[in-house]
Amino acid sequence: SNGHVGGDGLAYCSASHPLRGGATFSNLMAAVSPSNTAVTTMLVTAAKLPSSNGLLTQGAYKLKGMVGPIEYEWRFREILKSGQKDDTANNAINALKSEGLSYTGVPHMASTTNWFGRTNVKRGALWVWRRKPRFRNESIPGNETKKYMGSARWTQGVTNVRTFVGVNI
Repeated sequence: SNGHVGGDGLAYCSASHPLRGGATFSNLMAAVSPSNTAVTTMLVTAAKLPSSNGLLTQGAYKLKGMVGPIEYEWRFREILKSGQKDDTANNAINALKSEGLSYTGVPHMASTTNWFGRTNVKRGALWVWRRKPRFRNESIPGNETKKYMGSARWTQGVTNVRTFVGVNI
């Protein structure tokens, strides 16, 4: 997670997030390559995430989509959009197609193997403007040019680590 940590002092995706009462939970999956089975496992992992009090609530957390390196974008198209299950010869239907999941490929992602799912947690990952973008320009009459300048400041953070289910290959 780029060296960033959540409110519990651990990486966004970790196997030992603490719960009240001393127990822990994990939002980190085993190291798996993108596949129909891996996405199905991620759906189940998200559904089994406990709330902050440690209780499981049926259907509380649902996977909304996946994010990862641009190298996986076409593989995920095969997994999520095809009518039949990929990598099989028996023409089984692709149950993931009806889930409405999407994949967002990040061209400049530092890792080319890690990928993660985003759940339906409200305001779990935040992008906060410290100063909104501002722009100005000025003319330079001596050489008939115009100079444009802009600046902004922002930060990001995670208030609820249940926002993510990650895979670290």
